[in-house]
Amino acid sequence: GLVSFLALVYFILSGLKKRQLLFLFTTFIIAFSAFGYKNFVQTGYVFYPYTILNLAKPYWQVPLAMVNRINQYILLSNHYINQTVPQDAYNNNSGFSYIHNWYHYLTRPDQFIILLSLICLPFSVIIYRKTYPEYFKKLILLTIICYVMLAAWLVASPDTRFAFGFLLFTSLFPVSILFVSIFKQWMYYTGFAILTVAIAWYSTESWAAKSATAHLVHPPSLLVPPFKTIEIHNLVYHIPDTVYHNWNLRCYNTPLPCIYQFNPYLEPIGKSYSSGFKMREQPDSAFVLNYYY
Repeated sequence: GLVSFLALVYFILSGLKKRQLLFLFTTFIIAFSAFGYKNFVQTGYVFYPYTILNLAKPYWQVPLAMVNRINQYILLSNHYINQTVPQDAYNNNSGFSYIHNWYHYLTRPDQFIILLSLICLPFSVIIYRKTYPEYFKKLILLTIICYVMLAAWLVASPDTRFAFGFLLFTSLFPVSILFVSIFKQWMYYTGFAILTVAIAWYSTESWAAKSATAHLVHPPSLLVPPFKTIEIHNLVYHIPDTVYHNWNLRCYNTPLPCIYQFNPYLEPIGKSYSSGFKMREQPDSAFVLNYYY
């Protein structure tokens, strides 16, 4: 929501016409309607996993305690990057450090791009003013929006995959302006030619490409992983085993209904499995805490 609001402010200040704004707003409503409807039918929440604007409470709604727990898991897993979330962080995360618990666990390229973005912050104003004085105000506005979004990202969900657009602009755009007079047009052509050859080579020699070429005409059959059958309240469910070196369970073509763990509160909504499932009652706190999200 904040991204959309800041983008809208930027477009308005850039002189976007009312008809264009109306078109963008209509497109957003149409796109969000499908997203919100799917969320509501599957979970009972329009903005799942968030519970904001939860005006209705359908009987199939995921219990609030479980939604809060998965939100806590999402928040912590996006702070403790490339590591296991400490169990005590679920109770008290006040000891979290962006240096020791986050930055040191990032990959080297991610560390470099974040550090470069911070270094470019004070110099971007000088670079824009000298190089593009006619676009200075717009560039400064865009830069402010990017850093505001990065600040919100750092607090809410500092996984770099969510912020590469902002990070690349704030770090590489000012640097590229400094070197624009050095690079000639033939250098760009040469770089693109080398990149094209590298992509072509990788597309034919990588293990993924060799695996894919075996199924160009006939696609591989969908895997049925080994599974075990359990009963919950006289109804049969199937739990698959891990395959393909996956770290988690995946159903693939396991006979339905397929679940990932025993859930004593699970029951079908109607007389058939095709009607969907719901939690028959509010789960106890031990189940909420120990459930594998």
